[in-house]
Amino acid sequence: MLDELGSVATKFMIKYSSLISLIVFGSTTHATVQLKNARDKGSKFSIYDFGIAMFIAGFSGTVFGLVGTALGLEGVSLYICVSVGSFLGLTGINKLADVLLTAAFSKVKK
Repeated sequence: MLDELGSVATKFMIKYSSLISLIVFGSTTHATVQLKNARDKGSKFSIYDFGIAMFIAGFSGTVFGLVGTALGLEGVSLYICVSVGSFLGLTGINKLADVLLTAAFSKVKK
Protein backbone atom coordinates (compact mmCIF):
# COMPACT_ATOMS: atom_id res chain seq x y z
CA MET A 1 0.00 0.00 0.00
CA LEU A 2 2.76 2.47 0.92
CA ASP A 3 4.71 1.63 -2.24
CA GLU A 4 1.60 2.29 -4.31
CA LEU A 5 0.98 5.59 -2.52
CA GLY A 6 4.61 6.58 -3.03
CA SER A 7 4.45 5.95 -6.75
CA VAL A 8 1.22 7.98 -7.04
CA ALA A 9 2.84 10.87 -5.17
CA THR A 10 5.94 10.66 -7.37
CA LYS A 11 3.85 10.70 -10.55
CA PHE A 12 1.90 13.69 -9.24
CA MET A 13 5.07 15.60 -8.40
CA ILE A 14 6.58 14.91 -11.83
CA LYS A 15 3.39 15.79 -13.71
CA TYR A 16 2.77 19.04 -11.85
CA SER A 17 6.33 20.06 -11.00
CA SER A 18 6.12 23.25 -13.07
CA LEU A 19 2.92 24.34 -11.32
CA ILE A 20 4.34 23.49 -7.91
CA SER A 21 7.50 25.48 -8.66
CA LEU A 22 5.38 28.46 -9.78
CA ILE A 23 3.48 28.31 -6.49
CA VAL A 24 6.72 28.14 -4.49
CA PHE A 25 8.43 30.98 -6.39
CA GLY A 26 5.33 33.19 -6.41
CA SER A 27 4.63 32.71 -2.72
CA THR A 28 8.30 33.32 -1.85
CA THR A 29 8.22 36.54 -3.84
CA HIS A 30 5.01 37.59 -2.09
CA ALA A 31 6.48 36.89 1.34
CA THR A 32 9.65 38.80 0.43
CA VAL A 33 7.59 41.83 -0.61
CA GLN A 34 5.73 41.62 2.72
CA LEU A 35 9.10 41.50 4.52
CA LYS A 36 10.30 44.59 2.63
CA ASN A 37 7.08 46.48 3.41
CA ALA A 38 7.36 45.59 7.10
CA ARG A 39 10.99 46.73 7.24
CA ASP A 40 10.13 49.99 5.48
CA LYS A 41 7.45 50.67 8.10
CA GLY A 42 9.78 49.64 10.90
CA SER A 43 7.55 46.71 11.92
CA LYS A 44 8.83 43.44 13.27
CA PHE A 45 8.71 40.57 10.74
CA SER A 46 10.07 37.26 11.98
CA ILE A 47 10.87 34.07 10.11
CA TYR A 48 7.53 32.71 11.33
CA ASP A 49 5.72 35.65 9.73
CA PHE A 50 7.61 34.97 6.52
CA GLY A 51 6.59 31.30 6.60
CA ILE A 52 2.96 32.16 7.29
CA ALA A 53 2.86 34.74 4.48
CA MET A 54 4.46 32.21 2.13
CA PHE A 55 2.00 29.47 3.12
CA ILE A 56 -1.04 31.73 2.64
CA ALA A 57 0.19 32.94 -0.75
CA GLY A 58 0.89 29.34 -1.78
CA PHE A 59 -2.63 28.39 -0.73
CA SER A 60 -3.99 31.27 -2.78
CA GLY A 61 -2.07 30.10 -5.83
CA THR A 62 -3.35 26.58 -5.32
CA VAL A 63 -6.94 27.80 -5.12
CA PHE A 64 -6.49 29.83 -8.29
CA GLY A 65 -5.06 26.74 -9.99
CA LEU A 66 -8.03 24.66 -8.89
CA VAL A 67 -10.48 27.29 -10.12
CA GLY A 68 -8.61 27.47 -13.43
CA THR A 69 -8.74 23.70 -13.74
CA ALA A 70 -12.47 23.71 -12.96
CA LEU A 71 -12.97 26.29 -15.71
CA GLY A 72 -11.17 24.00 -18.14
CA LEU A 73 -7.96 25.99 -18.49
CA GLU A 74 -4.81 24.20 -19.54
CA GLY A 75 -1.22 25.04 -20.30
CA VAL A 76 -0.18 28.68 -20.19
CA SER A 77 -3.59 29.91 -19.03
CA LEU A 78 -3.44 27.65 -16.00
CA TYR A 79 0.15 28.71 -15.29
CA ILE A 80 -0.95 32.35 -15.35
CA CYS A 81 -3.76 31.63 -12.87
CA VAL A 82 -1.42 29.86 -10.49
CA SER A 83 1.35 32.45 -10.68
CA VAL A 84 -0.99 35.44 -10.28
CA GLY A 85 -2.74 33.82 -7.33
CA SER A 86 0.47 32.95 -5.53
CA PHE A 87 2.19 36.25 -6.27
CA LEU A 88 -0.72 38.44 -5.17
CA GLY A 89 -1.75 36.39 -2.16
CA LEU A 90 -5.11 36.90 -0.49
CA THR A 91 -4.66 40.63 0.10
CA GLY A 92 -3.78 41.34 -3.51
CA ILE A 93 -6.63 39.21 -4.77
CA ASN A 94 -9.01 41.07 -2.44
CA LYS A 95 -7.83 44.42 -3.82
CA LEU A 96 -8.05 43.15 -7.41
CA ALA A 97 -11.62 41.92 -6.86
CA ASP A 98 -12.53 45.24 -5.23
CA VAL A 99 -11.25 47.22 -8.22
CA LEU A 100 -12.97 44.94 -10.74
CA LEU A 101 -16.30 44.88 -8.89
CA THR A 102 -16.25 48.64 -8.33
CA ALA A 103 -15.60 49.21 -12.04
CA ALA A 104 -18.36 46.76 -13.02
CA PHE A 105 -20.97 48.23 -10.69
CA SER A 106 -20.12 51.83 -11.54
CA LYS A 107 -20.97 51.09 -15.18
CA VAL A 108 -24.23 49.37 -14.15
CA LYS A 109 -25.45 52.43 -12.18
CA LYS A 110 -24.99 54.80 -15.13
